[in-house]
Amino acid sequence: MLQIDRLRELLGPGGLLGPEETALRPANLKTPTPRTAIGLARPRTTAEVSAILRLCNEAGQPVCIQGGLSVLDGSVSAPDELALSLERMDAIEDIDTVNRTAIVQAGCLLQNFQEAVQARGLEYGVDYAGRAVATIGGNVSTNAGGNRVLRYGMTREQVLGLEAVLADGTVISAMNQMLKNNAGYDVKQLFIGTEGTLGVVTRVVVRLRPLPADTNSALVALDDFAKVQQLLALCERRFGGSLTSFEVMWREHFEHVVEYGRRPAPLATGHPFYALIETQGSDAQTDAVAFETVLGEALDSGVLEDAVLPKSGAESASIWRLREDMTWATRRPADWCVGDISLSLRNMDRYVRELDAAMRSRWPQSELYVFGHIADGNLHIFAAPGGQDEARTAECYRLMHEPLPMLCGSMAAEHGIGRQKVAFLHYARSANELALMRTLKRALDPKNILNPGRVLDAATLGAAVARLFVMEGATVVISDIDVAAGTRLAAEIGAGAHFERHDVSAESEWERLIGAVLGRFGHLDVLVNNAAVVEIGSIETASLEQWRSVNAVIADGTFFGCKHAVRAMKEKGGTIVNISSVASLQGEPYNIAYTAAKGAVEAMTRSIAVHCVQMRYPIRCNSLHPGPIRTSLVAEMPAKMQRAKAEGFVMPPGFAAITSHSATPEEIAPSVLYLASGASQWVNGTRLVVDHTQSITRGSVPV
Repeated sequence: MLQIDRLRELLGPGGLLGPEETALRPANLKTPTPRTAIGLARPRTTAEVSAILRLCNEAGQPVCIQGGLSVLDGSVSAPDELALSLERMDAIEDIDTVNRTAIVQAGCLLQNFQEAVQARGLEYGVDYAGRAVATIGGNVSTNAGGNRVLRYGMTREQVLGLEAVLADGTVISAMNQMLKNNAGYDVKQLFIGTEGTLGVVTRVVVRLRPLPADTNSALVALDDFAKVQQLLALCERRFGGSLTSFEVMWREHFEHVVEYGRRPAPLATGHPFYALIETQGSDAQTDAVAFETVLGEALDSGVLEDAVLPKSGAESASIWRLREDMTWATRRPADWCVGDISLSLRNMDRYVRELDAAMRSRWPQSELYVFGHIADGNLHIFAAPGGQDEARTAECYRLMHEPLPMLCGSMAAEHGIGRQKVAFLHYARSANELALMRTLKRALDPKNILNPGRVLDAATLGAAVARLFVMEGATVVISDIDVAAGTRLAAEIGAGAHFERHDVSAESEWERLIGAVLGRFGHLDVLVNNAAVVEIGSIETASLEQWRSVNAVIADGTFFGCKHAVRAMKEKGGTIVNISSVASLQGEPYNIAYTAAKGAVEAMTRSIAVHCVQMRYPIRCNSLHPGPIRTSLVAEMPAKMQRAKAEGFVMPPGFAAITSHSATPEEIAPSVLYLASGASQWVNGTRLVVDHTQSITRGSVPV
């Protein structure tokens, strides 16, 4: 358990806020509800960050690293996490006007940094609407983009060096100040865009550029997307490197901002597309003439329908507010599904039209609002499917993300993954890429204390077992009534895994599911049963309905699944794995009904194995026991158990420490092969050991 008193002593007055003080702050800018955490640590130095993480790592205490707390969900802390804010590490340590570099602490606000370097005749290449609350460390951790990527690139292109702290407190000081440095691995890349999951960035060395002497901008209207493409090509050809921004708003978005954002419309509404163009140069008079000339040619040739050129900084800012103002999204209630899509320019129009058609075919009242930095291939999407149920939201995100692999696109252009998009990461990354990510995570944060559940989901026992069989060439279908959870699990396992929604407690659903698998693939290789539900906090307050609910999912679901799997496997053979005793971590049953149901699964597995031997079916039947690990079931338990605690449930001694980190392969206790028929390749009484390479070996330890 984390030594709170030691942490408070380490950080001094004001360095550690308790849960009550933390709750006085909002969860993030999007969620004004109280921030939940066991506390909020506010270090002043890298050394203090190191000491905090060292203590948390020793105690297995999850840490949520927080920057500017934007509308993205990854920075929202869970009740069992320690929130870590670098808000007091906000100094600009150095601005070197000769080499055009700066050293800045991670908690410095982006806008404050921009103003400081501009006062020295320089400019930082990253800018976006959230500048007033965004921090440099948050920018680095998310590889922030914004509206100047076309000219300067994303945050990664600005970072020359950095300092970061690993999960165990090790300080990695890679404060390079040179453009060229090919001395070995470029370790700073491990911490750019990895969202605080591999280390906490504390200080950064960034490159700066000369401050432009002038800025020219315009808002233009176009009547089709082909002309948007023509205009961009014209601007890139004629303006060259001075073209800073080329932002496009689809008609629905533009009109929505005008109506709900309460912004005046400088151009008439009704045009299919609106583009905001900006150049920055070194000669105010010459640049202005060139800018107006190019737009005049576009008007004369029919590429543009209309245009407005601001004549002052105030007018230019007013035009930019049309693009940057997102208050309309909060003023107008809607169940938004928010997309951050990366696509090639030639595929954008087709993608948006097909997404709109797909949504309207399912939900006629659905709405779609699109805008973005199209010159660098980035679209922002606000989709309202017309309802707030979980299945509809999951389907909307599926429609949004499923076409992207075929279009060579990404579902995370600049906003990152956080928690919300973990289930969709497989649309942008291959199984081998995901495996490599997990290897890096295990190497740098083996206890999974840094931003757990962000980017990569907590490892699950069922997924670990299923992945082993996939590696052996088996076909695995993930079934779950929860679409998001099932999709996420299939993605975690990788290629060879498929998702099918179904209710595990209904026999007819099992019959349909396995029938569908046989119809699609011709065989069923593996059945991994890892169903779980927790409904009872205390035996004294439990109802019969709660007891039946737990057993219906765990015991009945496993029984029906095994029944139809045995029928499907008895000719060609297969393997059944039942996860049987997650509830009894280190002998501490935290839920009576759950433990009882899993105990029934344990006995059931042995009985099924005996039946297979008696019938000479070539079926392997195993029961898998976890060790002291954090599985997907208990990964979210601290939050999920709040209702149960209110009903009188008391966490068992040591529960927090037991579930403090995700499963790593070496921590998964051996599964036990109870019985196998003579046709099986496995020997009766042999243990299957999951080692650190995630491979199955046949040991010689008798059961």
